[in-house]
Amino acid sequence: MGRNKTYDRDDLIERSMEMFRDHGYAGTSTQMLVDGLGVNRYSLYAEFGDKQTLFDAALGRYFDEVIEPRFSPLEAPEAGIDEVREVFEFYASQADGAA
Repeated sequence: MGRNKTYDRDDLIERSMEMFRDHGYAGTSTQMLVDGLGVNRYSLYAEFGDKQTLFDAALGRYFDEVIEPRFSPLEAPEAGIDEVREVFEFYASQADGAA
């Protein structure tokens, strides 16, 4: 009988998204993920298989939470300069932060 998980998959994806955003894929080692997420290496591999799969999940989350909400208004039939301005203003406001 296996152990019960002591972590939440969605939470791991959310926190790894931040780590990958801050350090990039190459700059985020598996050991950094283990330490930063508070799970052991076995659990990380059991849940995601490898670092690339975790990165793909984090990238998907970033798309869903940041990219899609910002750019979908541009696809509306009535989209115009105001929608374009909102996208630029959002990214300009995030220039010193992370988005």
